[in-house]
Parts: sequence; C-alpha cells; structure tokens
Amino acid sequence: MTRKVLVIGLGLIGGSIALSCQKAPNTKVIGYDLSEKTRELAKTLNIVHEVTSNVQEAAETSDIIIFGTPVNATLDWMDKLKGWSLKETVIVTDTGSTKGLIMKKAEELREKGINRIGNTLVPNDNYCKFEKWLYPILDKIVEEKKGIWTPSELIHRLGKEINHTDSVYYWAYKNNIPVFCPAITDGSLGDMMYFHSYQKPGLVIDILEGKRKLFTDLRRFKKN
Repeated sequence: MTRKVLVIGLGLIGGSIALSCQKAPNTKVIGYDLSEKTRELAKTLNIVHEVTSNVQEAAETSDIIIFGTPVNATLDWMDKLKGWSLKETVIVTDTGSTKGLIMKKAEELREKGINRIGNTLVPNDNYCKFEKWLYPILDKIVEEKKGIWTPSELIHRLGKEINHTDSVYYWAYKNNIPVFCPAITDGSLGDMMYFHSYQKPGLVIDILEGKRKLFTDLRRFKKN
C-alpha cells in the first residue's frame, strides 16, 4: 500500500523534507507551492514525484500533510483544513519556527476530532489505538524485568514489538543499534507509562543512566 505525503511549500525546508520523504518505501510525495515556477522546478529536479495545483483535492487523499510554509501562511492553511474532508487517519505537521499561534489554531481542529502530539496533528482515535497497542507490551516488560530500564533499552524493546519495516526503531532493534532519548517521558509515551504504572507498577526509567551510556559510547568512538 502506497503512503501519500503532501508537502505544501517547496522552499529550502519544504523541498528538503520532500526529497527525504522519497527515500521511504512505498511513499508517493506530492508537492505544492504558491509559485508555479517553484512547482515546475521541484518536478524538474525530482524533489517531488508530482506537483499539484489543487491543494484541497491532494490533501483529502493524503496520509501525511507537511507545511513547509511561514507561520502566518500555515495558519491560513489550517483554517482551510477545517472545511475539507480529510482522511480520518491523516497526520498533519509543520516546520514553523514558532509554535504558540499554531498550537492555538490546532485547538480549533479538535472540533473535527483531530488532536495533537506536540506540533503534529493526529486523529483522537489514534491515542486510543496507541494505548491499546502499548499497554500489553508494558505488562510484558514489567514481567520480564522489574526495576530499572534505560530509555535506549525501552526503545530497543519497543522496536522488537513494532515489527514493521517502515519503522526506524524496528531496524535499530534488528541491527542492535541503541537509540538514545533522554526526554522519552516528555510526550504521549510518557503519559501512557505514567497511567500504566497505577495498573501495574514496577517499571522504572533511569534517564541519568541512559545519558551515562550515551557519553560512555561517545568517548569510545575515534570518529563521528
């Protein structure tokens, strides 16, 4: 199944993201820019698979929408999203340098059943799906090893459970590559672990030990 990604704004940032998205398997990248010349150049340079002049039509069939536009333009586009028939599973994110106004605008999208994780907009139902997937894994983790886990150990374990070739964490698990994330509890995953701890206590995440492991590994490397 091909994933469709729409990048709105094909300047330096949006164009770079569009080019990188093409590396993902089974992914089709559609691009839009207000400038027709920029759209044509993006297609000529193979920055996107194809360009569109009908943003609404492209957005309504996209799985991921990325705004590579200035903040004020992103706010305008978000207003337009509210009136479009987007996929229930669509993910919307942006590259804006400031988030206050965008986060405030994102709150208006809750009326359409779209919530946010940081600056990424996701359907409300995805939170429930994530919890349903994660809780049994956390149960197994507590049973396997009560006590201290570092963030990289937890990510390694989750990578095993993800078991999907589209996931970088799956490949990190398969190749035994540690993923360091000192802020692992700062987000939806942290919220889920917190609530789960009341149902089945025993999981302890040692952020400091994770950082010690990171710095120890860095000192061992002669090159970076």
